[in-house]
Amino acid sequence: MKRLLKFVLWSICFALPDNKVSALFSRQAHRAGDRTGLSLSYDIVKAQGGSIGVESHEGKGSVFTIHLPVSWIIAFCRFGVDGSTARR
Repeated sequence: MKRLLKFVLWSICFALPDNKVSALFSRQAHRAGDRTGLSLSYDIVKAQGGSIGVESHEGKGSVFTIHLPVSWIIAFCRFGVDGSTARR
């Protein structure tokens, strides 16, 4: 069983109607530059063996939940973004 680290991000400014939530992480559903960061985040998290999801309530806000394997977090902290060894 792999251990996961859970990140929860809450936004009161970003809320979508229920019929738009399912396409939120799809690149095809957006115009160029419009929420492409979310689709890229989805691809990165999935590639690392994690998951990302959103629960949105129109007029109230959204809760984004990200699960990443602990082993990936340790490797990321140890080697940094550019692959060099992080300073301790």
